Amino acid sequence: MPVAGHVLAHSYDLRLVALSVLIAIAACYAALDLAGRITFARGKARLLWLTGGAIAMGIGIWSMHFVATLALKLPIRVLYDLPLTALSWVFAIVACGAAFIVLRRLTGKHREFLLPGALIGIGIASMHYTGDASMRLSPGISYDPVLFVASVLIAIGAATAALWIAFHLAKQRAVFTNFGAALVMGAAVVGMHFRAVAAAKFDINSICLAAGPMLDEEWLAYTIGGFTFVILTTTMLLSAYDARLSSAIAGGAEKLRQANEPVAQRVRERTQELRQSRDA
Repeated sequence: MPVAGHVLAHSYDLRLVALSVLIAIAACYAALDLAGRITFARGKARLLWLTGGAIAMGIGIWSMHFVATLALKLPIRVLYDLPLTALSWVFAIVACGAAFIVLRRLTGKHREFLLPGALIGIGIASMHYTGDASMRLSPGISYDPVLFVASVLIAIGAATAALWIAFHLAKQRAVFTNFGAALVMGAAVVGMHFRAVAAAKFDINSICLAAGPMLDEEWLAYTIGGFTFVILTTTMLLSAYDARLSSAIAGGAEKLRQANEPVAQRVRERTQELRQSRDA
């Protein structure tokens, strides 16, 4: 929807908006699935899944943001400062990693989810607004303070709700459960992004000071989206393989225990007989 007046008019490429929504949901689904692996894993495996979950969700959230940013069409030439763009990606990964570290120690009380939810929400907000800064517009972007705060609260609230859903229904290990939680968290990312865009005011005299190659934005968006889906798909396949392997190992251990039970019972009986003979 174009916006006129003393600010730059802008519109959206709806195809890229739809792609950004799909990326957000896929990233959150993969991250919540890995959060479940973190809960049941031990030792080095837990560290591996924690790192993988943080990177997968961080890449997904960042990709969603960047694709949605590319969907925003301004009537000026826009480039992106590479160091600030990379920093926005780091914010997303670090926030998700910190949230997963806290999440694995939770017992299930409602208030415990506020901290990891806040970490993810603030990470999403930091990533978004750092990404905005990477455009290096002059005059810079100004923000409506009410909408700015609302964007952060949306991210924190929906992220907290998604983590609560994932934690309390994790034992069911059902696809629809994680998908429902992913929809909620994906809504957090998407809702925060477009609420933040609504808060942004682009001065009509703004010019972009960022330097770099001028790339076709649509091509770049689909490339990032495709790369992200490959990473997330690989992550989920590895998680599914690990879950099946763990289940097979647990099943094998149970069968071995059952096979050895008669022997163990005989040993216990013989030990008891020897004790009774010694005491007689």
